[in-house]
Amino acid sequence: MKIDYISHATIGVTTKDAKILFDPWVDGSAYCGQWNVFPKPLNYEKYHDANFVLISHGHEDHMHHHTLENFPNKSNAHIFYPYQWSGGIKEYLQELGFKKITEGITKKKYQITPATSVTYIANALDSVIIVDDGEKVLVNINDSLHSHHKKVIDMFCDEISKIIKRKINYVFCGFGGASWFPNSIHCEGKDDLEIGQVREQMFAHNFCRIIKNLNPEVAVPFAADFALLKNEQRWINTTRFNREHLGRYFKKYFPDNNASIRTMYSGDNILNGELNEESPYRKEFDKDLTLDSLIDIQYAEEIKEQNQMIYIGEKEADDLCARVLENVNARTFLFPLEKLKQANFSLEFSNSKEKQFLNIEFDGNKFVGNRSSVLSKKSVLKIKSRTKIFDYSISSDWGGDAITIGYGADMYFLDKSILTSGVDNVCTHLITRHPIASKTIKKDVMRAFKYFSTNKLMTKLAIERVRYGADKIQISYNRDYWLNKNKCEVCRVCDLPLLSSEFVNEL
Repeated sequence: MKIDYISHATIGVTTKDAKILFDPWVDGSAYCGQWNVFPKPLNYEKYHDANFVLISHGHEDHMHHHTLENFPNKSNAHIFYPYQWSGGIKEYLQELGFKKITEGITKKKYQITPATSVTYIANALDSVIIVDDGEKVLVNINDSLHSHHKKVIDMFCDEISKIIKRKINYVFCGFGGASWFPNSIHCEGKDDLEIGQVREQMFAHNFCRIIKNLNPEVAVPFAADFALLKNEQRWINTTRFNREHLGRYFKKYFPDNNASIRTMYSGDNILNGELNEESPYRKEFDKDLTLDSLIDIQYAEEIKEQNQMIYIGEKEADDLCARVLENVNARTFLFPLEKLKQANFSLEFSNSKEKQFLNIEFDGNKFVGNRSSVLSKKSVLKIKSRTKIFDYSISSDWGGDAITIGYGADMYFLDKSILTSGVDNVCTHLITRHPIASKTIKKDVMRAFKYFSTNKLMTKLAIERVRYGADKIQISYNRDYWLNKNKCEVCRVCDLPLLSSEFVNEL
């Protein structure tokens, strides 16, 4: 088995009788131009003839429309996608030109060639993918576990081990974060940089917990290779835990484990268990052992474009406001009346010269709004972005990912007394579009039944989410401590080691 690291979550795997491409994103940006794959991919052409394409989940940085649309072998390649409670994926992939499409049922073993098999394990909209060629086993965890509570991590790792039943050779797992929470949410007393760094440490710590549980021969941190280019967002690039330090962190806080954590960059490969450090990017490390200095070189033109302000016309702004309000009122059914009464908020269009605010207020029956050059005194939240992002977020079912994953907007609490009320979550749902699980399931009950009946872990977790609340099983979104506590308090709640100055200096 040979494994080529191409970019972000894109890896190529060659077994004795299969050529597999995972989660291809190499061509163009994601989330309405905000995420840029970094460093730029190398050796993608080696997998232009891949006969299998395995998609872990539907986020743009894993199922990238433009990359898939231009994939050279899509008429012959067999593409896999995890079976979900919502349909439509087959039709979408067919429109892109793929002929052979399989939705992978959780825990079902697909013998894709005489020697090589593929198994999916779904976790909500994410999934784990196992590739076994009879000699080596690769477990691709991508984004499916490292943002979850340790109880969920342990449950899924136990399930993975039961399925494989022998030594795991390779684990590829995410170690960095996506989503605007808490980085893009601002309030009095919150140190954005410090909290952002702790959050990334939590993801890195969870990566180590996953590796401890699965105990592979080799573990590779990946799926965090992207850069934000807007001046006001570039600080987020610096919060990511440096993968070069993960090995030492693992040995210090997870001792008595034989797994070897190895770092890979585009151009590197693993062959028969040996890492071949062939990436030319290794020569470009700065003094902090990062490649951040390359961002300005590789994306010079894109940085200029991203930071150039193109102002919107008044009619265009009025049309957008009308559509935003229509979207807001179409989604009020998601929340009880008392929550809606709290949600007086304002959108700020950063590329509007006049009347840059859309002040939105609940009148007891529906939301009404007016454009103004002044922020409403009734607003408890302000959400700031360019009109292109707001437009994108309401224009398709998953367009809201541009905000909720892509860091597309900044939210400012104007009233600290409601900091932990969850009103920011309410407003986010009102100004974006995402499929509603309950409504989607009602449209195809048999599909949902099949999904949950073949996925006992998801059924158990769904019950626990209802019984205990989502924050108890996905700790990265608990507003109380991420928005209202300091670094030490967050580390204590998340059971994270507070890194000593001595250890930081060692790193």
